Amino acid sequence: MLKNTFHLIFFLKDVDALKSTYKLIKSAHDGKSALDSLESFSFDLYVLCAEQAYQMGLPEISHDCLQMYFKGKAPVNQFLGRAYLCQSQLYTPVSTDNLEQFEKFNINLLKAIDFALSDSRYYFLIYNASVIYWKNIRPFLKPGSLYFLIPSLSQIVSALNHPDEEDKDWTAKLMIELLECFLDASRMEEAITFSSTAATFIEENAPSRYKDLFSIMVIFENVTNNLNFPLDANRILEKLQEPGREIELDCLECDCEVQALGPKIETYTKSVVEAQLNVIQKLDLILNRAIRLRDPNIIQAVCTTQWNICLPLLQHNLQHHVRKPLLAIAEVLEKIDSMLILLRCQVHMEIARIEEKADRVETAMKHLEKAINLDNNGQYHEYLKMAFHRLSLNTMLYKSLERLEDQASLMIEQAKKGTANDSVRKKRSLLVNAGLALAPEAFQVVLDSENEAKVPPSKHKDQVSYLCAKAEHHTKNIEKADGHMKRLGHENEKERIRLWSEIAKTARKQSVWDVCRAACRFCLLYDDNQVIKVSKRKKCKSWYLIGFLAIVKHSYRFLKTLFKKC
Repeated sequence: MLKNTFHLIFFLKDVDALKSTYKLIKSAHDGKSALDSLESFSFDLYVLCAEQAYQMGLPEISHDCLQMYFKGKAPVNQFLGRAYLCQSQLYTPVSTDNLEQFEKFNINLLKAIDFALSDSRYYFLIYNASVIYWKNIRPFLKPGSLYFLIPSLSQIVSALNHPDEEDKDWTAKLMIELLECFLDASRMEEAITFSSTAATFIEENAPSRYKDLFSIMVIFENVTNNLNFPLDANRILEKLQEPGREIELDCLECDCEVQALGPKIETYTKSVVEAQLNVIQKLDLILNRAIRLRDPNIIQAVCTTQWNICLPLLQHNLQHHVRKPLLAIAEVLEKIDSMLILLRCQVHMEIARIEEKADRVETAMKHLEKAINLDNNGQYHEYLKMAFHRLSLNTMLYKSLERLEDQASLMIEQAKKGTANDSVRKKRSLLVNAGLALAPEAFQVVLDSENEAKVPPSKHKDQVSYLCAKAEHHTKNIEKADGHMKRLGHENEKERIRLWSEIAKTARKQSVWDVCRAACRFCLLYDDNQVIKVSKRKKCKSWYLIGFLAIVKHSYRFLKTLFKKC
């Protein structure tokens, strides 16, 4: 009865029927069913039920069936290996963070392989295990994580390399992937030793994999300068004439065309920029060819070339020209679920900057979210977190902001969006208010250090006495910045130094020089997490006057005259 019911489940994929069968098996196992006993059905049904439950998305039932199977005295047949394979999939790694789960996945899968190696009748389980392995290790197929695969993948490749294995191309593919893992882990000696084995196997059994091994060979030659691969050169050239290789050669030509510009790239003249944009347009067409070819490796090669050529044009006044090609790169890499994680993260970051500048805030936030999800190593964590928070403030224009940092950030953004026709007074007001939000007590005082109207009247009417009074006023006021740091401590210091630098950069761009210099002083307080002390200087010293005037007036001629008078 159970066998007939199970066949119905297999063909119809009926979840209710599966649950009913599971209950019957469970009852029989617990001795509560008079309908079936342990002797009335095969132990194989435990495994069959577990496999179907896993495929139907019922891991709890699958796990329970396997537990009942392993507790009993199951016969030694193919279902023992299949049970290990099914159990391994219950521990499928979802990310590189949970290595314990990945270890359980490997242990069960390798148990299935060890069992299969004991009898040639079960060799098919080795192939099945390798497919399951490759399907489920995707989270580890990225730079910096490949080395985790070396122990398990080495055993799988070794097990596949037996005379009865028919799919030699599959074995060759995994061999090449293992070479990639050795390279990622910088285990060069093992890579060199294994590369000879792989080259021989590919030459004899899978010549179509020459092109892939050739790419690895070039990398190793550059790293070690001491490799001799036994590869047929008339065959490598034949492979280089395939459509994919033609696309790669076209990418190389585009790259060479840009490299031929040499130092001119840094001049950003109209002709040079136009030449780069022409190459980018060519690569757009090449990318479409690669997409039609449906080869992920070729697509990634084109995207990488396009990204490298777009990089010099990511200037604030040119970046709008590369918006379309960057969007194309991001879209296609996402569609093929590319493992070029860092590249994808950087592309989304730059698109977000372009969209933000064009005042498309919501679109920019979507790209920042994608960049955050791709930043696995946390390389850009702080920047992405602050950038996303800063943009989110723009969506709360009519809400009151409690945090002073948020208030300052919003005012800086408003100052950035000012038009060329806005008066300097209007721009200055927003930036000053941002500074006051960050340093309510100190910023205005530091700002007043350059205000001549605030200088106390001097007893002496000569120019030197006036300059001495001016210097005293400046020294006294800028010391308030030091006091601000003492009162605040290191609270939110990463966010605050970014905000101070934003005030300084925006003020510089808008020619609000006194605000720029004041913001720079507060930035310097965070240098190397050390408060920069303002040293006490003697009054009326000519070197102090010269230094002070150099900051405030930037007038070499006036300094020279003053030096003569002192």
